Amino acid sequence: MTKEKRKHTRLAVHSKANIKLGGRNIKAESENVSLNGAFVTAVRQVELNDVVGFNFSHVPISAKAKVVRVTDEGIGLQFENTLLD
Repeated sequence: MTKEKRKHTRLAVHSKANIKLGGRNIKAESENVSLNGAFVTAVRQVELNDVVGFNFSHVPISAKAKVVRVTDEGIGLQFENTLLD
């Protein structure tokens, strides 16, 4: 069993979301979210280390995030500040 490295617990949150990169809006869907990050699926891939805007489509929560993981399944985001800041 591997030790969890994350500081905050992840919650399965399946919600429509948006990623903003430059002038582009990229439709996405969250798979899981914590106070300091999220894993999302997106129609158009972004690059590792891109800094993006992230927000849920129907909830007034937004964050600036860095792309820390890109896989065939989706994109790992690390928020610049926690969602409570």
